[in-house]
Amino acid sequence: MSSVGQILNELRTGNARYVADGGRPRDYSVNRNTIASSPPIATLLTCSDVKFVPEQVFGLEIGSLEIIQTAACVCTDPRTLGIDTGGTEEAARLIVVLGHTPCGVIEYSLANPRDPLNKIAEAILDNRSRLVSASTLPTPVAVCEAHLARTTQALRKSLDPTVFRVEAAHLDESRGVVRFLDIGDPDSE
Repeated sequence: MSSVGQILNELRTGNARYVADGGRPRDYSVNRNTIASSPPIATLLTCSDVKFVPEQVFGLEIGSLEIIQTAACVCTDPRTLGIDTGGTEEAARLIVVLGHTPCGVIEYSLANPRDPLNKIAEAILDNRSRLVSASTLPTPVAVCEAHLARTTQALRKSLDPTVFRVEAAHLDESRGVVRFLDIGDPDSE
């Protein structure tokens, strides 16, 4: 089994190949027999309105990632997502919280900050309020990344750090570029 560092490097390298190839989709039909032969190398928590195939932007075979989708990556308790918190050998040790822009949930939340029915917006707008200065409004990217940081830190607090590593990343859908974010230790803030 690869180390978490090796897997992160594989994700970064695969995304660089994807971008260098101009974001062209791979032909996955060639390796159909190997799709389910290995357990996922990582768990990807991503937004439900993404417009990409997650394995594709990382240059991986279909089935290489355990994909969990929620609106705007909202999650503070991994048990609600079915993430195996028992630390079994088959469990993916790396969890990547992957947000993206443009994101319909973030755009709606920024455009409709007072909508009482938009509970997802509350978490996002709480992050937005931390970013607002006296003279400027935050960009959707800044709101997305602040939200990713908060979700990542919440998951880190709820999972055993000797078993799981939780990282955040942002996908610019227009370019296909994934940028891993430097999210500090939740206990140091």
